[in-house]
Order: sequence, then structure tokens, then C-alpha cells
Amino acid sequence: MHWWDEAEHRALRQRGQATLALGIWRRLREAGFDAHLSLLPAHGLARLYLAACDLVQVTESLLVAPAGELSLHLYELADWCRAAWAAVDWSERPFLVLLDSLRLDPDDWPPAAAAGAGAVTPAPPPEEAPKLEGRYERRHLLYERLDLRMEAEGLPAEVRRPLARDLATVYEEFLVTLWQVHDLLSAGERARRRAWERLLVDVNATFHFHVGPRYLRPGPPDPGAPGGFPLPGWVALALSGGMAGPAPVGGES
Repeated sequence: MHWWDEAEHRALRQRGQATLALGIWRRLREAGFDAHLSLLPAHGLARLYLAACDLVQVTESLLVAPAGELSLHLYELADWCRAAWAAVDWSERPFLVLLDSLRLDPDDWPPAAAAGAGAVTPAPPPEEAPKLEGRYERRHLLYERLDLRMEAEGLPAEVRRPLARDLATVYEEFLVTLWQVHDLLSAGERARRRAWERLLVDVNATFHFHVGPRYLRPGPPDPGAPGGFPLPGWVALALSGGMAGPAPVGGES
């Protein structure tokens, strides 16, 4: 892409992000949220929404990449991880400030948000089980497709399986958030305040207490984390063509 075309593309993207953020902010104001405190969370939610859209494209490109071009799409995934982490990290404080101002009942907070990232999630109520089973099925099918795709390129199982597992998990979480935001924005009638509160609580718990610190954080490998690496670490190992010395095995079989 010519530099001018690239500059124009980035400018259009920034404009689109600003338009989306403004639309979310207006909906939050209509639902009764404080105009000042909801401004930055609206921008953060717009960034996460667009990150979800980008991840769909990056993942699909990785799955259908011609033989020998996997590295190109892994580089795109590495860039996406950096941008997604920036969006998660930037949005954390504005979300917490807004949620703190709402004085929500503690029962409204998911366990991970109420007690920290190490909280144990209780069993879901019976009516939620089919929904969660559907999410697991989608995630596992994507895991299998990614694993087969990277196996065809010769990546060792010790790298491709945890990479496929983590990418499928992150993909599912971002996709669900994309659907939730889209549903609220496209609702025929103005969404109730309660629906927006639930979305903000869910997004905060998912990304600031789980997906961000567990899967997207930059930095060196963490031996205490499941699998030992966040997603960017597995992408880096895949780009190197295999294992750079001993590394933990965290993949599915």
C-alpha cells in the first residue's frame, strides 16, 4: 500500500472509531449515565469493539492463508495483540471510575470483577448452560481449525496447540462483546440503563480482570500463568519456527 493510501486508511479508521464512540456515548447519556464520566468509557468500548472486528479478519486470514504465507498473518496477529492490549489497558481506569460512581449492588458484579482475577466462577444456572455449551463448541471448533492449519505449516504441537487454544479463547470473548455492543446500539428502542450497566460490568470483568492480564499482556513469560505464556509469547515462538529453548506445554490434546 502506498504511504498516502495508508495515511488515508488510518485517518478514516480514526474517524470511524470517533463516530462509534460518540454513538455509544449518546446512548449512555440517553440511558441516564453521567455525561462526563461516560465519555472515556464510551471511547474505550469503541476501541474494544473495533479490536473485535479486526480479530475476526485477522483470524479468518490466518485460516485461509496460502501455504507458505502463515508468517505474514502471524505478524498481523502480533500487531493485533499489541493494539488490543493497548485498548484494554487504556480503558481500565475509565471503566472503574464510571462503575464506582454507579454504586451497583455487589451481586451485580461477576465473581472475577468482585474478587479479582483469581476468583472461582460458580456453576452457571441451568438456563445459562446451553448458551455456555454453545460458546465452548464454537471455541473448540476454531481451536481445531487453527491447530490443523498450523500443523500443515510444520509448527510443533508444543507451540501450535497452546497458540490455537489461547487465540480461540480470546476470539470468543471479543466476539461475544462485539455482539453485545451491536445489539444494544441497533436496538429499535432505547436500551434500558440496566442493560448498559450489565454490559459495562461484563466487559470490565472480561477484559480488565481476565483476557487482558491473562492472554494479552506484553512482557516476558510468566511461569505462574497457565501455559506459562500469554498469547503474544506463543505468536513470537510460532514466528521463530518452533521452541526457543524449553517452554511449558499448555495445549489441548
